Amino acid sequence: MLNRGIERRPIFPTRRGNERFIELLSSLSERFGVQLHAYALMGNHYHLQLESREANLSQAMHWLNVSYSVWLNRKYNRVGPLLQGRFKAILHETTEALMINRYIHLNPVRIAALGGHENRGIASQDISEDLARRRVDALEQYCWSSYAFFAGRRPAPEWLCTETILAFLGYRSQRELQEAFRRQLQEAAAAGSWETDWKAKVRYTIFLGSSEFVARMRKLLRGARDQQTGGSTVAGGSEK
Repeated sequence: MLNRGIERRPIFPTRRGNERFIELLSSLSERFGVQLHAYALMGNHYHLQLESREANLSQAMHWLNVSYSVWLNRKYNRVGPLLQGRFKAILHETTEALMINRYIHLNPVRIAALGGHENRGIASQDISEDLARRRVDALEQYCWSSYAFFAGRRPAPEWLCTETILAFLGYRSQRELQEAFRRQLQEAAAAGSWETDWKAKVRYTIFLGSSEFVARMRKLLRGARDQQTGGSTVAGGSEK
């Protein structure tokens, strides 16, 4: 799930803005029965990994975006739209969940200053020890994503589900799963493995998964393309 500020302007201008958005995220499960698997707030946009088992994802996202926009406008004496339009969602198969989760959590590392975006062509042999360290530091120190909860740095709140994603790493203790997750993300960050290859596999602009999955979802959503549901996870889309 992705949405960004109109004209790519900041939507989280202060620390309090980030905090307020997370407060609203914490209400999604109780209000709409939506399960949150990951989030990353990135200044002028956000990424979410959500699971909705009812046809109410658009309703939940509308409430989230409107609630935050109204709060921000009142808080900072602002007028006009905050977000550029309707959110973008990728409906993905369960087997893609870990990759999408990693993609979301690597967002703070995937910036131009660390070799991301327009500098993604940097060869692995050109990665200095200093650059690798700075990338890992960016991952570990970024406080506006759910990474710390998956990596065991902080206890996960009830409204964030970490168990489903961590289970993809095998049958181990909770601590071992968290350590494995943290180690894999640190290695990916250091090496500049941005987890963006999945974008080329997206079908019909919103589906990611096997041919059978895509066919089933198209049949399910035919006539209701504004709703992404069916028990699978909906995740952040393109950054561009």
